[in-house]
Amino acid sequence: MIKAVLFDLDGTLLDTARDLVAALNHVRAGEGMLPLEVASLAFAVSRGAAGLIEAGMPAADAALTASRKQQLLDYYSENPYTDTIPFSGVEAMLAALDASAMPWGVVTNKHSRFTQLVMQASGLAKRSACLVCGDTLARAKPWPDQLLLACERLKIKPENTMYIGDDQRDMQAAEAAGMPGYHVSWGYGPAASDAAILQSPAEIIDLLQ
Repeated sequence: MIKAVLFDLDGTLLDTARDLVAALNHVRAGEGMLPLEVASLAFAVSRGAAGLIEAGMPAADAALTASRKQQLLDYYSENPYTDTIPFSGVEAMLAALDASAMPWGVVTNKHSRFTQLVMQASGLAKRSACLVCGDTLARAKPWPDQLLLACERLKIKPENTMYIGDDQRDMQAAEAAGMPGYHVSWGYGPAASDAAILQSPAEIIDLLQ
């Protein structure tokens, strides 16, 4: 029996691609490059700043790459929730969980500095029963440590918890933690060939019936 639900953040609950790509385009503009379209880079959002720089900037030495990453993060920290929105159906799904007193939390590889800003701006911070970020522990997804910590904080066993995410690392972490994992079709990352796939947030509620 499922007694709690854990979610990834970017690409699962919130569509953060526009704000993250805007941060990348800020870096590109500083080097005289034209902006890139969000659709062409959404796949890299789940890989964080390093993934965006790799996907959206020309190859460079380590020093310039580090400088670009810092510029991106600095811009994003000042503009974390300009064009970010919940994915369609997410708010209704979370409202249904709240109404049924089903505890839910967020487990993300996004660092706490940025996660806290986005969680506060979106209103999720006051509703989420627990939050585990990419820098909460020494190891992040695909390691299971974050999910296991979230279960400890919720006082619910992993086998009674489901994890919802949009990246293969999410499913790998869920499997390693011994909890059922579901890949969302509306996110950024590709699904593993054997992943259980959700087509809409409403299906999460159906799974709990």
